[in-house]
Amino acid sequence: MKRGPKTGATITRIIDRRDIIEKAYLELYITNCLDVSPENGLTTLARFLYKNEKFLKNNGKQIAVNTIRQELTDIAKECDFKNPRGKKRK
Repeated sequence: MKRGPKTGATITRIIDRRDIIEKAYLELYITNCLDVSPENGLTTLARFLYKNEKFLKNNGKQIAVNTIRQELTDIAKECDFKNPRGKKRK
């Protein structure tokens, strides 16, 4: 008989409400909690999320970096985050 806690179900992907996770990472990124300066731009964060998270469409295909970047841009505008590069957003 094995000891210890039983293994539960394995989480393999995020299929809905990516915006919650993207917003959390965006807040961490903007406040310098990640090991890269936010002055590198949202594409850097989008690539990180693309590589390390499992954002998949319902058909199982991975969501593109550009789609993640656009979603991050939209969240930044909605939440009125200051642009770390000092440029005005369109």
